[in-house]
Amino acid sequence: MGKPLRTQHNRIVGNNLEKIMTRRNLGQKPLADMIGVPPNTVWRYCDKRQAMFLETGGQIAQALRVSIDALAYPKTLDFNPVCPDCKSYILSHSKLKMSEGIFTEYKCSDCGFIFLVKSDRNKR
Repeated sequence: MGKPLRTQHNRIVGNNLEKIMTRRNLGQKPLADMIGVPPNTVWRYCDKRQAMFLETGGQIAQALRVSIDALAYPKTLDFNPVCPDCKSYILSHSKLKMSEGIFTEYKCSDCGFIFLVKSDRNKR
């Protein structure tokens, strides 16, 4: 048996999965139990040794309360803030103009927590 094929997609999914699990303080065995697969399968995803089926990706995303984009695309996690209350990724936001400036309003769909971040006009 040769070395497993490590594709770019496996690396992206594995890296994103590890980041999400770390932020959630969740181990491989509990995640495996949540989605009904052997712990070794989750280990292979995290170790970038095995590509996952879309259905499994959807089950993992649902169990971790993230969008499937958070697993499948590079740098998706870097741009989505985490709810300070329940640690879910916040994937939607809106811009608000106020007398103090322009703010981005983030609302967590899981727990309803809302927070504002002042926008920097000089950032592009």
